[in-house]
Amino acid sequence: MSVSVVILNWNRPIWLRRVILPLLARQPLVDEIHVSHGRESASFSYKNRHCRIIHRHDWHLNDRYGLALRFVAAKEARNEAVLIVDDDLVVPARSITALKSFFDEAPLTLHGIFGRRINRDYQYLYEGYERGETPIVLTRCLMMHRSYADVFLEAEPSAAELITRGSPKWNGEDIFLSLLSIRESGTLPRAYDLPFKNVWRMHQGSVSRTDVPPDDPERMDHRSYRSWFTREAVRLLGIQAEIDQYLGNST
Repeated sequence: MSVSVVILNWNRPIWLRRVILPLLARQPLVDEIHVSHGRESASFSYKNRHCRIIHRHDWHLNDRYGLALRFVAAKEARNEAVLIVDDDLVVPARSITALKSFFDEAPLTLHGIFGRRINRDYQYLYEGYERGETPIVLTRCLMMHRSYADVFLEAEPSAAELITRGSPKWNGEDIFLSLLSIRESGTLPRAYDLPFKNVWRMHQGSVSRTDVPPDDPERMDHRSYRSWFTREAVRLLGIQAEIDQYLGNST
């Protein structure tokens, strides 16, 4: 079975068109790529004879969904295995093949490259990347079952009050997806030590560099927000017992 890829295009159209899409389109397992264009000014056209490229003109939905646009696109994937990748990351065939093999063994578990830990207060930690079972895998690169797009979008309104304190819209979508997967599957996501390459070493324009609006005291900076959001989402989804078990095993 093949893999569908979903990529958000916000401000790196040159890298996507010239580097990332041509490489992804040649991967043996990839037979379609959904490019969700979040800004009309950054949109572009690109075709490839090796792979079906679907360009989604989603900028009219950006104010509604923000970073969660990737799940709006994933709903329409034709394959059950959906690989979500950031627009500054090259994922080689070896990594895609490995993630697909892990997916085939456990399709309702999230499988990624970048895992994060949380502490006993259910707060998000930035102290390196976690490997193996982990409560959070980043949408920077993860493979999920297509059904999780529906799961996320159905649960998304319940977090409406939480996401108002972050920037951009739906910062923390990877946290929410990971915690939802724990509730749905009873298993923790898994992160693996697999190769990748950043096309922009300094991650210019990334979410982590987003400034907090100075005139909005309710907004939180990126790190503080993700820490707070994780704690609140664990409680909202009622998965304290699963996280407590993970914390107990990890010590």
